[in-house]
Amino acid sequence: MSEKTEKWYSYAKEREGRLLHLRYPPKTNYEDIQPKLPLLVWATYKQTEFPEINLSFDESHQSLVPLDEQIISGLPYPVLIETFLRKRTYYSYAPENFSFKELQASVQTAFPKEELTWESKLDPHWKLLGSYSQEIGFRDH
Repeated sequence: MSEKTEKWYSYAKEREGRLLHLRYPPKTNYEDIQPKLPLLVWATYKQTEFPEINLSFDESHQSLVPLDEQIISGLPYPVLIETFLRKRTYYSYAPENFSFKELQASVQTAFPKEELTWESKLDPHWKLLGSYSQEIGFRDH
C-alpha cells in the first residue's frame, strides 16, 4: 500500500452488477481548503493486459501500488481512488492554475507500457466529492 494512502479508508459496493471499490483519506476540514482548490483533476488507468484473468481486488490492487504511489505523490490534494470495471481513477482537487503535464510525463516515463488518460474541469463546489460522500458518508470518518 502506498505510504500516502496507507491510512485511507476502503469501501466496496455493488453497482450495475459489478463491484465498485473506493479508497479515500480520513476526514479533513474540507471547508477550509475547498475555496483554494476549485479544479478537479483526474487520471484514469484501464487494465487491459490480462483481460481474461479475474484477479481478486486485493491481488489487483497490490500489483498497482507502484503506479498508485507515482500518481498520488504528484497530485495536489488527492481525495478519492475509484476502481470499477477494470478502470482505476485517481481524483484530486487543485488550484485553478495547476497543470498535470509534468506529472503525466513522469508517470509515462516510469510506466511506459501503461496508458492513462488525464483530464480536469472546474468543480469549485466539489460536486464529485459531495456525490460520493452522500452515497457512502465518507466525510464522516
